[in-house]
Amino acid sequence: AYVGQKVKKSGRTSGLTTGKVSALHATISVEYTDECGGKPYTSTFHDQILITPGSFIKGGDSGSLLVENVAKNPRPIGLLFAGSPQVAIANPIQTVLDTFAVRMVGVATTPVKSMSLAKIHPTLIAHAKDVKNKYANKLMRLDGAVGHAVGVSKANPLQPSVVVLVESITSAFQALVPTQLDGVAVEVMEIGKIKAY
Repeated sequence: AYVGQKVKKSGRTSGLTTGKVSALHATISVEYTDECGGKPYTSTFHDQILITPGSFIKGGDSGSLLVENVAKNPRPIGLLFAGSPQVAIANPIQTVLDTFAVRMVGVATTPVKSMSLAKIHPTLIAHAKDVKNKYANKLMRLDGAVGHAVGVSKANPLQPSVVVLVESITSAFQALVPTQLDGVAVEVMEIGKIKAY
């Protein structure tokens, strides 16, 4: 996956939908219930893929395969499992395959890229991810933060950014967020309440 990549999926509830990758390496809290209609609890996931728009996934679409949006031989990118009205969340496909010791059937027609940020140099991406991880606890202590990720800077598309994920953006929250950390721009993304689908 890479930020800005066009993707698609076919789900049980919403059928065929298209969207784009908005951020990578996301650490995100997902709400579950201990049984149908039961007591809610949250689980935290790391290195997830964020896709927009939120209408990309609906309840019942969990388990749909996220693939690149090309007409022929689309390569798998991730496995969808959660979302909100603003975003969809997917596990990177290689993590899923490694966890279950399985492989995809068929052969990709071109080499598969690792998770990247398109035209941004890999060393800059690695630095942004390191900065995000270094300040993870500080970012999660911001009142209203629900996660963090690595994205593309809105001011400079050739630079990565640390993205603070929040249910709802408020001016009070914006005032708490640093503009940069260790030379990496920090931006805020409103994602709503993430629930398992």
